[in-house]
Amino acid sequence: MHNDGNRLGNLYTFDGRVSCDVVDDSIRQTVSNCIYTDVPTDNCENCRYSPCNARIIADPKEYRKHF
Repeated sequence: MHNDGNRLGNLYTFDGRVSCDVVDDSIRQTVSNCIYTDVPTDNCENCRYSPCNARIIADPKEYRKHF
């Protein structure tokens, strides 16, 4: 994948990877925040409430803590 400089964060994918980097580490930015703590994170998880099962942005430690 080629980045023309118009992308800052990760690219969401619809497979087991969930996301992939599209920029160099030198210009990479985290563009999302944890729903629990509002700290920047790129981690994407499934909502644990079964009827919902939405994709949420959550810090891995906070996601485990709010199980």
